[in-house]
Amino acid sequence: MTHKALPTGTGNGLQEMNNNHLPLKVVQQMLENENIPKTLSILIVDESGSMANYGQTPQKCVNDHFRSLKNPPDGRQQFCTVILFNDKYRVAIPLTKASELVPMTGYNADGNTLLYETVHQVLKLFISCFKQSSADLKVFVGVFSDGADNKSDPDRQPKKVQVTAHKARMLGWELFSYGIGIDAKELARLLGFPTDKDHVHNFTTSARSVGEATRHFTDRSTTVGFDDPKHFNPKTK
Repeated sequence: MTHKALPTGTGNGLQEMNNNHLPLKVVQQMLENENIPKTLSILIVDESGSMANYGQTPQKCVNDHFRSLKNPPDGRQQFCTVILFNDKYRVAIPLTKASELVPMTGYNADGNTLLYETVHQVLKLFISCFKQSSADLKVFVGVFSDGADNKSDPDRQPKKVQVTAHKARMLGWELFSYGIGIDAKELARLLGFPTDKDHVHNFTTSARSVGEATRHFTDRSTTVGFDDPKHFNPKTK
């Protein structure tokens, strides 16, 4: 079983993503049962032409992340979504409960790098959906890229994404920048993401590095419960 093709966009509005990216059933699962700790991992992965150097490694790494989410070390209920970007953005995996994730297929590196607009649209969509949530929901966003943005509208970006990233940070979301052969701290600065050493990670230009970057994101998003004693000693009725 694989996911059918989902909408693509160039940044003209949220509706391009909204209908299929956030299935109502899954959103309800995330908002109900507020006492159940939940984690959402959002992977925003470069699919531009330069990523062809790594073959199908990015796809394999995403699928390895899925497997880890199905039995996370911290035991939190996991949800995930994957967005790819080149000349446009596309929803490779819509918002899905970890137990229902199926392997991502169809990764095909080609084209330019619509980085800023993609991150802006994704953050804006999820903020609009979950900003009022009172559930125990931790959100982790990982941006994986090996090149600079060369496609977003310079009259809009990166100003827009920086404002949106600030809103996400105010909600307590964890925003990670992974630079494959590029300066991850500069990437984070341009996106409005944190630039401290815990959130910025540089890797060499190799397939192995892509795996290391993804494993770091997996480790961070599946061990958050270790800092939450209530999770291991839930209140009983």
